Amino acid sequence: MTRPTPPDTSARARPARRRPRNPARALRLREGTLDSYHDLAPFHYIANPPGPVELVLVAEDRTGARRDDRLAGVLTLSRPVLNGPWRAVAWPDLAGPDHARDLNASLRTISRLIVEPRWRGMGVGTALVRAALRWCTGRGIGRVEALASMGPVSPVFERAGMRRVTFPCARREARLRATLARLDLMPWDLIDARRVWRDRATGETVERAVRRWANDSRATRAGASDPLGAVCVRAARALCGRAGAYVWEGRARDAG
Repeated sequence: MTRPTPPDTSARARPARRRPRNPARALRLREGTLDSYHDLAPFHYIANPPGPVELVLVAEDRTGARRDDRLAGVLTLSRPVLNGPWRAVAWPDLAGPDHARDLNASLRTISRLIVEPRWRGMGVGTALVRAALRWCTGRGIGRVEALASMGPVSPVFERAGMRRVTFPCARREARLRATLARLDLMPWDLIDARRVWRDRATGETVERAVRRWANDSRATRAGASDPLGAVCVRAARALCGRAGAYVWEGRARDAG
């Protein structure tokens, strides 16, 4: 007799939540800690943690019977990275690495937005983004940005009042795309070893190109010498799932 498989009791196998009649009234927004982010991090498509976090906002279910069943969503707000190609379109006065002081004074980045699967489609993400915008406004920060690969299919940032910015791809991405085009390869072909190594010259050219791509950014440099298959998968994900930029500019209040 076959032994039955034990039930999955992980976070991903939680029972279906009953949809509240008025989700907005069921939610409570508050400032939280990184523990809340770590609780929902497995549900995000980016495995790496966000940069230095300045604020964690949490959405909780007021009606949750158990404490560990109340977390509906989490948002983290971080200080901006120095280089962002979308800023040349959104805010030319902040473009380039020479504006570090202005960036830190006037801009924050929504570095993670995660909604617990049972709460998706109920306005949790929109509520968290709006709360983050209010938080920034009240502290004299008049600009907010976010990057999201899922933006086109889940326009949560636009619903909250942010606008999408179209910007040219980074130089390293454009270089890799040009190399693949010369070899008659598409970005998703990078995950197919038979396509990449259809002949030795093609394989060696692809290897040089993807390792250079990885080495040209601090975000991927540590893995530039990893096995070629792993580097190719990262490059394919970056090229196929290019994040969209969303920006917001409001009237900042005097924090003093």
